[in-house]
Amino acid sequence: MPKALPSRVTSERREAVDPFLYIVSEEDAQNGMSLLDLCIRRLCISLADVQRINRANGALDQYRLDECLPVGTAIRLPVVVTVCGGSPPYSSYFALGREEERLRGVERRLGERAAAFEAAHGSGALELPPRTVLSQTEQATDFIHKEVERQLPLLQHITKLSDLVKAVDVEPIKKREREIVEAFSPETVRLRSFQALPGPAPKRRRHANDISPSTIATVLDPTEDFCVEHTHRWEFMFYTNRTLAERETWAVLSCQPLTALMDALECYSQPLYGKHRNAFFFIGGTFYIDDRHRGEEDYEDLSAAIRNYDPVANTAEFAGANLGFGACPVRSAAETRFADLQVKMGEYCVYQHLDRCSHAFALHGVRPLGPNMRTQRNQFPHRTMVKKGQVILCQMCGSFPSTIALFDDPLSPSNPSMYCAYCYEVLHGDDTEEEAQKYVKVNYPKKGEYFSFVA
Repeated sequence: MPKALPSRVTSERREAVDPFLYIVSEEDAQNGMSLLDLCIRRLCISLADVQRINRANGALDQYRLDECLPVGTAIRLPVVVTVCGGSPPYSSYFALGREEERLRGVERRLGERAAAFEAAHGSGALELPPRTVLSQTEQATDFIHKEVERQLPLLQHITKLSDLVKAVDVEPIKKREREIVEAFSPETVRLRSFQALPGPAPKRRRHANDISPSTIATVLDPTEDFCVEHTHRWEFMFYTNRTLAERETWAVLSCQPLTALMDALECYSQPLYGKHRNAFFFIGGTFYIDDRHRGEEDYEDLSAAIRNYDPVANTAEFAGANLGFGACPVRSAAETRFADLQVKMGEYCVYQHLDRCSHAFALHGVRPLGPNMRTQRNQFPHRTMVKKGQVILCQMCGSFPSTIALFDDPLSPSNPSMYCAYCYEVLHGDDTEEEAQKYVKVNYPKKGEYFSFVA
């Protein structure tokens, strides 16, 4: 039977494999590394976040920001998800609800300043004056309207259409059109945009938005709304699993619980596994679990396997990256509102469900709610952007869209393997019942649609 390690040695080994604990080495001390150097030059993380995390243990209270740290100083770092791709996060962590109150205060003060300015300079002083420089089309349209007003009294006595065509004077319009075209010609207006490019013109980069009345929302929030007014919506960007490309954006209200967004999210793995109620969000170093069915037979905390992993005790399955998540707090997603979150703009968060299916997302931005936007709680969450997916072609013929996905197919090197209906019949059409049990077949749930890369 192996001997148990002393508690001091065990603690040191745990510190050695904790990715979110930085221990000052002799080389760091010789180079005169301070807390400011560590955050800004070495790790590129927010100094305010490091101070907030280490305030509880008081490890950094006795050192100035520019003071050299002694050897062995343990500094707790923010617990983040390390993934590749996307833009780096910016700013420090902030309370979403408190930040919304600040935005309301800023807009209120702007309204007061605008009212005071109009009171001093007259009503409408802030309105933009009409444009005096018109575009080519606007100048032509404006001249046509003037000609209609001039010629209309002269044409009122005409009753036959044939006489009307002869009576209309189009020469002034043609003359004015030639003048406008000459005024906007490259010889007259020497703009850089008229110069020839050395190569092909670049294509405009924009999202292929696939929002429609049937895709803007899935499951709306049915809970009662006690808010007097909703002023802002918060948008979360979700990314694809394989390439972490932008997939869709969801808008929520700060007064909604996290479970409202959990219920609205769709995953293309659900046709295979069905709808499972066990899920969690990992946001800002905290696990938010869906515990609405706590106490029932199928309840499971999916974050427990991540938080309770001990690389010292389980040396056969060494995965030190999981150790730092053990200190992360766990809260109920149903009892936590978005206003209660501590978030950072652009920092990756995780949505995990279906046991091991994970999706990366991040806080994308905030927008004030205008008069023509959705403002009621029962209209949220809803999508604001859905990127059109590139159709996945059949991996066998490479010509037709795939409508059948096979999981654990012994005849394919990839998992899942994607086939069109014809190639599936060629490859597996004569499989026996025993051979068919070796894989799981999933047909695309909607007829006439295909699997795409946004899944």
